[in-house]
Amino acid sequence: MIVDEGRAVELQRVARRTKVWNPVGSMFGVWDDGSAFKNIPNDRLIEDPVFKSSQQSYFLQSADFIAYALLKSEVTPTLHVAKYRLHEVYDVLEPICAKAASRKDPRQLGIVRHKCGAPRSRDRGAPESKTGIHPLMGGPALHGQPKG
Repeated sequence: MIVDEGRAVELQRVARRTKVWNPVGSMFGVWDDGSAFKNIPNDRLIEDPVFKSSQQSYFLQSADFIAYALLKSEVTPTLHVAKYRLHEVYDVLEPICAKAASRKDPRQLGIVRHKCGAPRSRDRGAPESKTGIHPLMGGPALHGQPKG
C-alpha cells in the first residue's frame, strides 16, 4: 500500500489496528447474528504502508484528484467551483467506475460509502462525516482506463 506521507502516523496506526480489529459492515445491513459490524482482521497487509510525497507520485496525485472531484460533486459548489465547473468533473469518470463495488451507492457509481461511525473499538463509534465517505476507507472504486 502506497500512501501520501501527510498522515503517516495515523495511517500506520490504522493499518496495524486492522490486522487485529477491522469492523466490517454487512452489505445486507446486518450480519446473521444481528450485529451491524463483524470483526474481520485484515490479513492481506504483509507490511506497513509505504509513504511517499504526492508531489513525486502520479498515482497519488490521481487518487487525490479523484477524491477531490467526488467531494466537489457531492457538496454545494462555491462560486470558484461553479465558475470552473469542478463539481461536474467526477461525471467524466463514470465510464471507468466499478459499479459493482457498491449496490447501495445512490448515484449508482459503485462508490463505497462508509460512515465515519464505523466503530473504532467494540464499545464506541465515531461521528459520521458530512459526505458519508470515510476519510480513510471510503471513496470511489475505479477500474479500466479513461476513454478519450
